[in-house]
Amino acid sequence: MNATVTAKKTPASKAKAASAKGIPLHEYLARRQDEAGLRNFELAEKMGYASPNVVAMLRSGNMAFPINKVGVTAKALGIDPVTLLTRVLEARNPELLEVLEDILGNKMVTELEGQLLAFIRKEMGGVELNHMAHPEFIEVIRPALHAVADREKKVHAAAMDAIKRNYKPGPAKKAG
Repeated sequence: MNATVTAKKTPASKAKAASAKGIPLHEYLARRQDEAGLRNFELAEKMGYASPNVVAMLRSGNMAFPINKVGVTAKALGIDPVTLLTRVLEARNPELLEVLEDILGNKMVTELEGQLLAFIRKEMGGVELNHMAHPEFIEVIRPALHAVADREKKVHAAAMDAIKRNYKPGPAKKAG
């Protein structure tokens, strides 16, 4: 088994990493909810809440996302639970996320990241890739990753603009 050397995070690198995460959690949730076609009362019900006001507060960022709702919310929105848990911990408890990442390393892998890893392994034909020993690989892959990230941020910004223009809260669920 090959050991990988991980650079120690400095306060400056931590700040850069946090800002690189980009999209605020409440915007990410609003976009995913709209993409799933769920009204506030529908998502609230799936999350186990009686009131759609909880979802409205989550969408606006006026309520911290409850960690115990990560699994059911990810399922309801059709998103990877590791992605949502990571986003929630970034917003609520970045120190805990850092500890988990230090302990677990790259074991917190989303389904899409797993697919990318499988693709790389297939393309490498059984040869282990030590990316740090091949700076030419980094020089090629870094701009491609940044281009994809920039595109995704633009798609997100357009989706958020549409949400802000078109959002109408769902009807309150009738008591009884």
